Amino acid sequence: MTNIPKGNDKVGAPPIYVSEFDLQDEDVQLIIETIGFEETLYNLGFDKERWFNSTDTFYEVMECKHRTLSGKIVEGKRYMSFERLDDDWIKNGNPSEEAKMLSRKDHSYLAEIRKLSQRSY
Repeated sequence: MTNIPKGNDKVGAPPIYVSEFDLQDEDVQLIIETIGFEETLYNLGFDKERWFNSTDTFYEVMECKHRTLSGKIVEGKRYMSFERLDDDWIKNGNPSEEAKMLSRKDHSYLAEIRKLSQRSY
């Protein structure tokens, strides 16, 4: 049986971001207190299998101007990682459309989508 990689050599897992302001939500704070910060990031879709050498963790923190999940422009910490592509996240989480597409592991589908996105109108 061939081990088909998730994603492909040109795309890989899509990035995922969350603002420190989103993490300050009262309900999110209760979750962080219950299961911990890193497990909360995992439950938000951060892939714990892909580590960054610069931080020695599965996420990076940037100080920058960015949008919160509600669309508000803020300046502060933004947490970044690669989105999970595991079956549990795809079926039960809140995956991006790109993650859903990549999780199909269908190279012909990915090639067709890539061709369609390169068309000029």
